[in-house]
This record gives sequence, C-alpha cells and structure tokens, in this order.
Amino acid sequence: EDLLVDWEEDHSKNWDANRVLLYNAETYNTSTVCAYNWNDQDATVVCKQTGMGDIGKATPINRDYNFSRSMFNVYCTGNETDLSECTYDTSDSMRMCDSEQDAGVHCIDTGMFS
Repeated sequence: EDLLVDWEEDHSKNWDANRVLLYNAETYNTSTVCAYNWNDQDATVVCKQTGMGDIGKATPINRDYNFSRSMFNVYCTGNETDLSECTYDTSDSMRMCDSEQDAGVHCIDTGMFS
C-alpha cells in the first residue's frame, strides 16, 4: 500500500497543531488517524517522515468528519522512518474511536538551535 503522510494546520489552537492526513495513492482516499493511544513517539515518526522536525509532540485535534479514518491504535517506538512501519489497526474493532479526536502533531526541529 502506497501511503503518503501529510497534515493540515488547525488554527483553532494558540500554537500550530497539524492534523495527520494519510493519502492512499491506490484509492485516492485521504483519511485521518484516530487519536486513541496517539503519543509523542508516534508524532515523532510523522515529523521525521515529512522532514518537518526530529521531535514530535502529540496534539489531539477535534475530529474532522470530512475524512474517513484508516489508522487506529497506532504504536511506534519513535525509531521508524515511516508511519506505515509502526504497529496499527486498520479498523476500530474495539470501538475506541467513535468519539475520539483526530491525531495531530507539533514538530520541533532541534537542528535550528545548534
């Protein structure tokens, strides 16, 4: 599966938070990630994959119902180079994401400070 990770800015917060968007090149579908169990290690992988930083801060964002969801219960160690290398579910079999927010990231590039 060809999965491109990107984000959109959410200006409802005081500082930039970005909704994680997944684009499937086979189906042309853009989807989001459920924020259940989403943490800083997961966000770090997204930041590194997109080249926007080497440290990620997990930032749940209000659900955008314009997008379907394709990743649930994501677990990354933080050492992966691509979100698809992390462990995740492709369905919400435990029904934990019915009212859960979308996964978001805030990236920090520590190279800017050296």
